Amino acid sequence: MTPLWFNVALAAPLPDVGSSATWIGTQSVVGVRSIPLIGTVEFRTDSRVLATVSRTSEGRIELVQRVCGIVFSRALGAEMHLDPTAPRAMAPTRLAFDRAADGSWLAGPWPSGWTADDHDHDGHPGITVRVKAPVCGGGLHVASTGTNHATAPADPRSGHIKVWVEQDILGSEGACLRIMARDRDEWLEGRYRYEDAPAASTCDTITEWPNAWAD
Repeated sequence: MTPLWFNVALAAPLPDVGSSATWIGTQSVVGVRSIPLIGTVEFRTDSRVLATVSRTSEGRIELVQRVCGIVFSRALGAEMHLDPTAPRAMAPTRLAFDRAADGSWLAGPWPSGWTADDHDHDGHPGITVRVKAPVCGGGLHVASTGTNHATAPADPRSGHIKVWVEQDILGSEGACLRIMARDRDEWLEGRYRYEDAPAASTCDTITEWPNAWAD
């Protein structure tokens, strides 16, 4: 996937965030996984985030965001899912969008992911990813760290995201996964979108999340 770089006018208005605002967002990346006994398949991961946003006097847009949920797409009969409370245990992340000379917005690098600590409190290191597949399933105990970069044409609330992911398999359940699971490092690319939300919003009050792929 080719990164999206844009040439836009400097006259594009700044987002009206005032001194503080609340955004909800979806960061959606696409990659390739080798599923044991199934083959190489494309998958998509959607991270749903809630951010407190502020604008500095220099025009920088700063976000402090937490992950409310992570959803994996289904691929060729294989499903992956997390304990829904696990992503919320991750520490908030900070990122900032700066305006480039051509009027586009750039953010990054900023970190994301989770360490080998038992974030979902299930007695295993990292976060446990449950895999359901016709011939190979079980639990993978994973540490995953990402380095994120984002670009946007005129409004930092919507654009392209690229993530370098370093994933370590800390353990597994199920004979097939114990044999087949492997550490991997890779680039993932996709889209992100933020939308305005009420200041009192929480992960539990949001019923509909932005579609990162909407035009």
